[in-house]
Amino acid sequence: MFSSVARSFLFPALVIFLALPWEPKSLPAVAAKTYGFCIRFRVFVKNGLSNNAMPLQFHCWSKDDDLGKHTLYTNQDFNFRFFDDFMGNSLFTCDMRWGDKHKKLDVYAPTVEGLSCCDTGNCYWRAQDDGIYFCNDDKSYLKRWDWEK
Repeated sequence: MFSSVARSFLFPALVIFLALPWEPKSLPAVAAKTYGFCIRFRVFVKNGLSNNAMPLQFHCWSKDDDLGKHTLYTNQDFNFRFFDDFMGNSLFTCDMRWGDKHKKLDVYAPTVEGLSCCDTGNCYWRAQDDGIYFCNDDKSYLKRWDWEK
């Protein structure tokens, strides 16, 4: 399809292009979603529970990183940043607990949150009394999960 000269130019150019320090906001959102240039993300886990009688406890991890166990009181948050790997295989999971309720969920999967959070580079998860909510702007939360017992 390409001549050997074209291939010898295109591959190094592609490597240099992909190695540039892209920020999610450095490209228009449409181009970023269309061409998959969103690679840097920040995930927030927030406690939006009604009181501190039972704080939110959670543990987050990926196949490469254990982010540890944490306790959040009302209106506190925990966040972490990462670069999605070259193949778009990053997956972060959290096990959230609130009293006798719990929910294990993926807080970042490239085919779900990766697409949703591309515009802002941020994924927000907020635990509330009736379940777990998600958005990419810390404003327009929608309920994604109910607590399990």
